[in-house]
Amino acid sequence: MAILSAADAAALLSVEATDATLLALLGPAQRALESFIGWEVEQASYIRFYPKVERGGASSPFVHDWGGRTNSNRSRTLGLDHKWVRPSGLEVREKTAAYAGQAEDFDGDTVLTLGSDYVLDLDQPDFSRSGQLIRLNSNWPRQRHSVKATYTAGFTAAELAGTDSTYDASDIRGAMIQTITLWYQQAKANEKSRGTVGPIISENIQGYSYVKGMTLVRDMAGLRNSLPPIAMQMVAKYRRYTIPV
Repeated sequence: MAILSAADAAALLSVEATDATLLALLGPAQRALESFIGWEVEQASYIRFYPKVERGGASSPFVHDWGGRTNSNRSRTLGLDHKWVRPSGLEVREKTAAYAGQAEDFDGDTVLTLGSDYVLDLDQPDFSRSGQLIRLNSNWPRQRHSVKATYTAGFTAAELAGTDSTYDASDIRGAMIQTITLWYQQAKANEKSRGTVGPIISENIQGYSYVKGMTLVRDMAGLRNSLPPIAMQMVAKYRRYTIPV
């Protein structure tokens, strides 16, 4: 699933859905948006093991109550890799020195109970914007890969379109529209000045035809790795500032 389909983008730009320039830009535009936000916005299920780095490393999944990262021995808040985490289907297992199940198994006895062992920091009943797990009456273990989290995060196609009552995330789609519109216009302007979409990479002399390489299309957009300021403003509230590695 894409944040913005080729058909929808083509309709907005009044071009064919098979437009080669448009198709070459859609993927990079979504990757640039998600890179800025810091996580994949389309809803999916994940299995992650924590912590991912040893104490004293460059990054940590543990956070202070005020949101900053911590390498202290008292770690009650664990930040998942994604934001907008759904409580439905959430399962957390904990076993010291399990090392992602390679040293010891995360068996049934290792499942923690939501509400008594930990809580998910909820913004409303349907999702957690922060994606943070708060340990109750204890701390999260510091041993590498000793916590296994299975969860669903991100937005559905209906939420991204703004047609679902659970949450309206259409501003993400709007940012994608702003980005692809600017990139497409810039690519086309450069195409006119150069007289070509991309270098010819193969030719068929009989019944002459040719194929142009599309890498240059993304280069001609000029902004393929950055978003327009208006797009950044639209998705700023979704951005993850602390990203575990």
